[in-house]
Amino acid sequence: MSEIKKRDKGYTQVSNTLLMDKTISLKAKGLFAFMDSKPDGWNFTIRSMAEQLKEGEDSIKSAIKELKQAGYIRYHKQSDGHGIYELIDDPKVENPHVENPQKGKSPRISKKEPIVKKIDSNTPLYPPVGESHLQARSDKHSSPVDATPLPGWLNVDAWKEWESFRKEKKKPITPTARKRQWALLQRYTKQEQRIIIDRSINSGWTGLFDLKEIDRPKDKQKVLIG
Repeated sequence: MSEIKKRDKGYTQVSNTLLMDKTISLKAKGLFAFMDSKPDGWNFTIRSMAEQLKEGEDSIKSAIKELKQAGYIRYHKQSDGHGIYELIDDPKVENPHVENPQKGKSPRISKKEPIVKKIDSNTPLYPPVGESHLQARSDKHSSPVDATPLPGWLNVDAWKEWESFRKEKKKPITPTARKRQWALLQRYTKQEQRIIIDRSINSGWTGLFDLKEIDRPKDKQKVLIG
């Protein structure tokens, strides 16, 4: 049987990119959240999901097809007949090539950590949120030298701590991952960047996540002049 590998968060966090996507139906968004909520080691078929939901098999298959066409799900068929459903928080602009799931097989979900959200049309997109397991394995066998200068808007001290943390985790930051993480951090002040990085380090996460409103430092009291 196949199974998923994911960090148990105790809650489900769905990307706003998907929730705000007007091209995706509410049914498909709900199915994505349902699949995203499943625990580590969950195996399923289209039929088994239909037994847990109000929707029938045809409805679930159409929602999966919709998510695949939009790039929020990638399907990888294995040689043993099983399949891997890869959930993508922030898909690439172009839709990746995927195969159709086959009824009766026992697929699994493979989830990547969300790292960045799209900030403009020229910003490369994930998923969201870390490297794939293939990239991670590749990183273990290579240590590329990268002399890319650090941008002025970046909290350099916090970033260097983040790089050291990732190396300790044996998951050094690749140039592609760095570009995506910088795209996320650039949306915040240096103080907020410190909060984002510290939160991931203290939690043992290998990805960077958007700063919730409740985590933001309080602004100085504004003075209104009448």
